[in-house]
Amino acid sequence: MNHINIIPRQKDTNLGVVEHRETAAAVVNLSRPAEILQQNQNPKRKRGNYFQYSGEDCVKIGKFASENGNKKTLECFAEEVPSLKESTVRTFKKAFRE
Repeated sequence: MNHINIIPRQKDTNLGVVEHRETAAAVVNLSRPAEILQQNQNPKRKRGNYFQYSGEDCVKIGKFASENGNKKTLECFAEEVPSLKESTVRTFKKAFRE
């Protein structure tokens, strides 16, 4: 029996991009047999490269996020820092507030 998973679009939720992708992947994985999931897992998967932010950039992003929110921050810094993720913005915002 073939089931169709209906996953809401990200803009219809209050999740960020990363959280929405992780949630959607988890929902899809619930409908897959365990054998397929075990075949897809690669224990030696290499992590991606990390992007180094200067202290000045961290403060600038954290301050902007505190005043305008995470989503607006991602939109405004998209050209300057295309690899910026919402989790990074949250971290900078938390550090700025502390």
